[in-house]
Amino acid sequence: MQRVRLPSLLLTQCFANSPVRRCYSDMPQPPDDSACCGNGCQDCVWIRYWDELQDYERKQKKLALRDANKEFEEQMKEKQVDPAMKAFLKMERKKKLAETKKS
Repeated sequence: MQRVRLPSLLLTQCFANSPVRRCYSDMPQPPDDSACCGNGCQDCVWIRYWDELQDYERKQKKLALRDANKEFEEQMKEKQVDPAMKAFLKMERKKKLAETKKS
């Protein structure tokens, strides 16, 4: 599978101001037209492509969550949120994350 490699300058320009700084440079690309034989192989290039897309999506979700948590923490510091309130919010975030993982 070929992967698209974007120049770092382009990534910096496109995503530097984004609240969620995702790196799309390693996004899987679909197989070439000639890569699939059409015989329904067990390890078909299209199945591998699907698996790579699923892995990519999981990684992007982790990055987005990490960025969101970092932004949340920075904003709480900036707004000087009360320590008791910070503890409450941390507990609520963990509870919500656990609920989303179950579904």
